[in-house]
Amino acid sequence: MRTVNHEELLSTEEADSYRVYHHKEWEPLKRSFGYTSIDVLPQIVGRPWDAAALNVINALRPSTLRVARDGGRITADCRQWRVTVYLEDDNRTIQRISQEVTVGLRGCRYGQDVDSYLAGGMPPDGAATSPDGIGMGIGNFASIAKLELYNKELE
Repeated sequence: MRTVNHEELLSTEEADSYRVYHHKEWEPLKRSFGYTSIDVLPQIVGRPWDAAALNVINALRPSTLRVARDGGRITADCRQWRVTVYLEDDNRTIQRISQEVTVGLRGCRYGQDVDSYLAGGMPPDGAATSPDGIGMGIGNFASIAKLELYNKELE
């Protein structure tokens, strides 16, 4: 069973190999990856959902697009690279935008561990799961839990 390894997680060697003058071809991690959802495009949050917003969303190269209205209710399926736009109660103003993504798991075990890092924390060294225990799920369960927490914040 693979566990969180802070030494590997905080290693800078691979990241530093991209410090070059022009560019280096991206080398995705082929042996270990997970799934999560991340918030994207904060520049258009608070702006109207319109053609201009669609122009910007094009930059994400989404596989599919959905717009969550009426309180943000969505299905709990997982579509890799899908973008979800959450609207305010007026069904016009963008509240947040998220994208379902594949993440590398260098030094960690689940996409939820990457979420902990993005939230300013760090998964526990040697942990076999994410800090909240959700990471053991398959597919997009971690994102479902985040959605449930997000919906509670809206109440």
